Amino acid sequence: MKTFEEWEKSDSDLDVYLGEKPCEIDFELYEFIACGYVPTNCYIDMGNKTFIQQAGEANDSFEHFEKDIKIYTYRTVIQYPDDSCWYLGILPDLSLIEN
Repeated sequence: MKTFEEWEKSDSDLDVYLGEKPCEIDFELYEFIACGYVPTNCYIDMGNKTFIQQAGEANDSFEHFEKDIKIYTYRTVIQYPDDSCWYLGILPDLSLIEN
């Protein structure tokens, strides 16, 4: 598990510390990502106690393959009902997902 305290001591960039693969993080690091940056997207499923948040300025963008729009990417975290927290990576804007 990656922790906020460990990251602070590492003196490295947050994206470098977290890496490119999903990883479990402590609640303090989850809160730092979810609340310490400008919130972008937030999905709450109260019945299942699941919270997915994207935060911060867009890391990058790419063109949609069918539509004439840019899709931006953001740091994405999730908290599960068992209170475990995960960094999912830098993912495309979840608000564009069609139901």
